Amino acid sequence: LRIETRTSGERALVAIHDLGRGLPHADRERIFDGFFSGKPGGNGIGLALCKSIVSRHRGDIWAQNREPFGTTFAFSLPLCQGHGQGSNRAAP
Repeated sequence: LRIETRTSGERALVAIHDLGRGLPHADRERIFDGFFSGKPGGNGIGLALCKSIVSRHRGDIWAQNREPFGTTFAFSLPLCQGHGQGSNRAAP
């Protein structure tokens, strides 16, 4: 795993990159839906909960395959007012 953090304009970005098999094409649009799981025995709550938390903080969350393999899961949150580039604080 590689974890990346940075600011972009008025937003904080966190990205987690892995070197796994990637997301199956058929699952990409549904991975953040409640009760959807791509693994046997999964309950589909984890990523849906992440989406809910990030959305409540006015943020965005997404996932994308990496070439030639792997996946990136990322989210962004607005920075607190008055805290621009170089700040480590996210909005409440």
